[in-house]
Amino acid sequence: KAKDKRRISSLYFDISLVYSAIKNYKAQYDFIIKGGENLPDQSSPLYNFMLIQYQISLCSYYLDINKADSALHYARLSIETSDKLGIGVYDMVSICLTGAAYALANDAAKADSAFTKALGKLPNMKQNSLRSLFYDTYIKYLIQASRLEQAKLFCRQFINLGNTANSNSIRLKSIVYMQQLFDALHQTDSAYYYSRQESKINTAIFSEGNIDRLQTLSFH
Repeated sequence: KAKDKRRISSLYFDISLVYSAIKNYKAQYDFIIKGGENLPDQSSPLYNFMLIQYQISLCSYYLDINKADSALHYARLSIETSDKLGIGVYDMVSICLTGAAYALANDAAKADSAFTKALGKLPNMKQNSLRSLFYDTYIKYLIQASRLEQAKLFCRQFINLGNTANSNSIRLKSIVYMQQLFDALHQTDSAYYYSRQESKINTAIFSEGNIDRLQTLSFH
């Protein structure tokens, strides 16, 4: 009713993230496009701010469905928009997604270049979500490239981030990678240990969800 395109587009992008999480890729794409159709006018000071979210969302979508060329296209566009904005948060996201896109395209040299650049920016990134994005994309690449000892080092840092942030969602991601890593190393006992840890955290997350729902019902 207010015709506030900045918020309309933002909400569509948020909805697309939910569909990405539950792997409903068609709905994810549809809501990204709806967000793109509702970007603020180009004369708006918030146009590039929302445009980069559109570009990042499409890059993430094409990474989700394993289409490297399209992911790279939108990663490059997001870097161009990030340069205009000069906001470190979007710079970090664009670089990590570019690394992931090059990894998907099996271009190890360019993937390494992007992730090295992201690693250099990591100490200045205070947001746990950004640090998590770096570890998530980089560890996946290292495991797929069979650089397992290097992956182990970053997995431990990822686990430490989850513990420091007291975030079960970050812990879960890091432990899943640890389990994959030890599977690849054929270290069955360690892989089993992290598989059990994954199960425990899943249970904890489910319990947290129940508590949240009960609190909401009590509030109403």
